[in-house]
Amino acid sequence: MNRSGIRILSLTGVLLLLASFVIGQSSKVTDADMRAVLEKARNARKAIPYRLTKSTFGFPKDYSNLELMRTSVTEYSPPDRFLLVEEYKGTSGQTVKTEVLWIGKTKYLRNGKGAWEADIPEGFVSRVGTVSPVVTALDTTSEESHKYLGRQDLNGTPHEVYESIILLKFHTRPKSAVQVTKKMSWFNEQGLLVKEISEQGIRGMRKLVGRTVSVYEYDQPIKIELPIK
Repeated sequence: MNRSGIRILSLTGVLLLLASFVIGQSSKVTDADMRAVLEKARNARKAIPYRLTKSTFGFPKDYSNLELMRTSVTEYSPPDRFLLVEEYKGTSGQTVKTEVLWIGKTKYLRNGKGAWEADIPEGFVSRVGTVSPVVTALDTTSEESHKYLGRQDLNGTPHEVYESIILLKFHTRPKSAVQVTKKMSWFNEQGLLVKEISEQGIRGMRKLVGRTVSVYEYDQPIKIELPIK
């Protein structure tokens, strides 16, 4: 091979190396741009069936290690059918199961192996299946920052990856506390959210206080039927 050929190959190798370096670099993303990415994913999900599996980890009473505390599976069938099945540990250690079904504007609830009820009790939070305290905007202030981490492999397929850091400051306690949430999000080529890992901690503490892993499946057959005759 002549010298010019060697130079061309060498230059090509350098360019490829530089390109891979640039692709791997992270870049800041504005709040508006991050909202646009999430909004695109939400709008895309409305038109297709999917299954969302969410696993929530927290501390037991002795605060030893993070344990799986709650699992939920949400299935969606366009345009207006949802089924949520949730399991979590009760106060005595037993497994508690709750199912919620939405068909249009009608909602049904079943606890364990009991009968389906056509009306959801007042105060029921449909997103998680339990009643949760509400923190008003006056109690907290928040700050967010976002980064685009480039394309990364997930299950053998390249995905667009984003990182978000959310600082939530509580002002209702004798001493203000800051909750730090680090969120990693993977989006496929269609802009659909495929996986999300959210980790929570308190500023000043060295260990996590919670972790939530969410996985979306879009290639699963989903059929939701009315269980009440």
